[in-house]
Order: sequence, then C-alpha cells, then structure tokens
Amino acid sequence: MGTSFAALVAPAGDPHSPAAFDLAFDLLAEAGLAVSLVSFNNVEENVARFLAQPYCTVGSDALINPDGHPHPRLYGTFPRVLGHFVRQLGALDLPSAVTAMTGRAAAALGVDGIGRVEVGAPADLVLFDPETVIDRSTYTDPRLLPVGVERVWVAGRPVVTGGVLEATVQPAEV
Repeated sequence: MGTSFAALVAPAGDPHSPAAFDLAFDLLAEAGLAVSLVSFNNVEENVARFLAQPYCTVGSDALINPDGHPHPRLYGTFPRVLGHFVRQLGALDLPSAVTAMTGRAAAALGVDGIGRVEVGAPADLVLFDPETVIDRSTYTDPRLLPVGVERVWVAGRPVVTGGVLEATVQPAEV
C-alpha cells in the first residue's frame, strides 16, 4: 500500500523490461488480483471540460475491496461532481450533472428502466443538499464519507439515513 509502480519494478532495472512485467504480474497473482493503481494523469480543467459535454456520463471504476486501500473516488465520485464541479466551479448545471449520473449513464450501458423516476421503475433515489454536498475522501483516507447526502433508497428501501448505512440491499432485477 502506498508504493509507487516505479519502486515496485525498480529491482528489474528497466521498467519496460520483461522482468519488470514479471514483477508486476507476480504482485497481481500474489494479491489475487486485488491491487489498485492510482494514476495522476489528468488535470482538473480537462475533467471540467469533459463533464460539461452533453454526451458525458458520470460513474466510477473504483473497486470495492473491504481489506484494501481504495481510490477516493469509491466514496467520492458523485459528491465531488455535485459539490466541486457543479457548485464550486460551475462547470455544468445541477440538472445536467444528475442526468449524466442517472438516465444518460444507464442508457449508455443499455440498462432500461434505471435512472428515471417513473411508475414501474426501480426506486433508486438519493436525497442530497445541493448547497452542502461534497466529497471528503482523500488518497490517505479514502473511506471518508461525503457530506450533504441525507438519504439513499435502493429498490424503494432505505439504505442510508443521515450518512448511516441501514441495510445492504441487492439491486433490482434489470
């Protein structure tokens, strides 16, 4: 945890050598593929420009690993978009952000009935305060919960109230 890729493959000499790849694959095998990589390869201005596009969707590729050290986006993706990119930077408006996180994201994945509030659709809902919602997770403390998320319902059942997990619910059949 907290080791750079360069430091991991340093014993191989050339980081592009077959020996470096062997070291990386040995690490993956040893950990049962439960390895995360944090890559600092983008700048905030680019992210804001992407989010402002009408075809952009919002999601997270962060992996749930109960014993590991996740990327902060596991807990912070959606609150960061709502709080930082919408409220603080004004990169996009709130309705556009919510659409990018819900209906447009579901449509891009080909999932019918998800991401809309309508009769017969699964009641997956989040009640948040647009004036306070923000992520708090960091690279050193990635499991910090966001603020401003009041309630969450999955399949019509409450799962989070006041930031406290009430229950674990399986997603509705799609």
